[in-house]
Amino acid sequence: TTGVFFKNINKLNVSQNQNSSNCQDIEFSNNKVYVVGSEKNAQNTFVAKIWIDNVPTELSNLPSVSNGISIKDNNVFICGTIKRDNTSIVNIPVFWKNNVLTELQSIPNTYNETIDIFVYKSN
Repeated sequence: TTGVFFKNINKLNVSQNQNSSNCQDIEFSNNKVYVVGSEKNAQNTFVAKIWIDNVPTELSNLPSVSNGISIKDNNVFICGTIKRDNTSIVNIPVFWKNNVLTELQSIPNTYNETIDIFVYKSN
């Protein structure tokens, strides 16, 4: 399956290849469409991505997903989860600010996840 979004009633695929992908959140800022989600890579692993006007950027090469996006003062904040490897059952909650990853504190050996992000001040 391929993640899609609609712009001016036109259906657009986020992925331009045959890999499975999904869309989790969408924002519109500065005349650009920002979509976050995940897409299977060459190793058949879902990795977090952002598509800006349909141009993809991989946020992590680890198993991961991006779930939410917020744009404030030209800074792009994305929340999601990563795993250290394909065999791990432990999710690490994270956020990216302008594509720079920050791990959040989590409870060891439990399921941790970020669902959405809201930014009050970007500093």
